[in-house]
Amino acid sequence: MNAIRTFIDPHVHIHDCFPLHKFFDAAWVNFAAQAYEHDLAEFCGVLLLTESHGADWFTWLTKMANEGEPIRDGYREAWSVCRTEEKCSLLLRSHRGEELVLIAGRQIVTKEKLEVSALLTETVFPDGASLATTVEGIRNSGGLPMVPWGMWQWWGERGKMLSNFLPSQRTEEFFLGDTSDRPKFLAYPLPFIQAEQQGLRILPGSDPLPIRSDYRRPGSAGFSIAAEMREQRPAQDLKQWMQDPSVRIIPYHSDETFFRFTKNFLARRKVKM
Repeated sequence: MNAIRTFIDPHVHIHDCFPLHKFFDAAWVNFAAQAYEHDLAEFCGVLLLTESHGADWFTWLTKMANEGEPIRDGYREAWSVCRTEEKCSLLLRSHRGEELVLIAGRQIVTKEKLEVSALLTETVFPDGASLATTVEGIRNSGGLPMVPWGMWQWWGERGKMLSNFLPSQRTEEFFLGDTSDRPKFLAYPLPFIQAEQQGLRILPGSDPLPIRSDYRRPGSAGFSIAAEMREQRPAQDLKQWMQDPSVRIIPYHSDETFFRFTKNFLARRKVKM
């Protein structure tokens, strides 16, 4: 058997339409599938929230932890929520003994209409600031900034703006994000090529959409690190690993098929109508 490995999904949304207990069940199953592929008897699964304006599931789950209130499946206690020594992380335990780590984070829309993820921080940031100001604010909060792939956002002037911004970023403090929404039939995004040449890391994530069936997606895309984090200080350990260029990050995900991409695109438009 190999040593214990930590699997991380860095692009996680919890939507109101999701059955919460099934959402965490699915995350554990998806992480367990990756562990099986690596022939692992033990693993750690970590979900990094990227909550948009108006969403604050992390605060709500923290309140549940403080009050000893479990996540229920009907009348049954499905998952317990426990505090750690960090403000920005929680530990979840299922009634079957499975464990997940949940770490706070935000998703911000900049003045340039680019999305930026603030990873590993409970700080809430305003929308509408410039890309440079937003990235600097995330770093000042103790978090790590990541700009996730967006098909419409990375084309045209916004794509050029991102490409012009990348050379000023260092590998230990800035990331690009890939997603399982990215379809196979599109060309490989230019910012990814530029980032690889520059040595910036690209982190895949599941990016669940506000469609009920997408509760199954958390943990289905992400990256892994051959290390075990401390139960009470997971965010601190993960940040240290992600900033260490000597730590090998192994991505995993599959690009979207044309059929599913079209289905998701139409469903997303229906939700916004």
